[in-house]
Amino acid sequence: MASDRDHRRYVRKPVGVEVRAGEATHSGDIFFESGDLSVGGAFLESEFFFEVGEQFSISFALPGTHRIAARARVVWIADIGHSEAPTARKGKPGMGIEFVELRADDRKLIADFLATQG
Repeated sequence: MASDRDHRRYVRKPVGVEVRAGEATHSGDIFFESGDLSVGGAFLESEFFFEVGEQFSISFALPGTHRIAARARVVWIADIGHSEAPTARKGKPGMGIEFVELRADDRKLIADFLATQG
């Protein structure tokens, strides 16, 4: 069986930052902690889940950078005991998200930051 790394387009690194998620049609924002990050997406640790395929706006700041805004889509959910998702095997519930809209300069900022993260 292929590993989860075989299916990834981008390398993810463990990075914990506060991620603000929201949508104009909902009232208020929801805050998540990222478990990992790549230039293509992130894992958001949470016991609250959006639906797979649902899109929403997010923003976050990496240390020493401006706030990055993006549009994201839920790709998979790690509901402990009910998922084959890679992070679920590590015992953390949450959602794997993909950035569907991200400015090129912000994507480079993320790549440059991740290059410094061992």
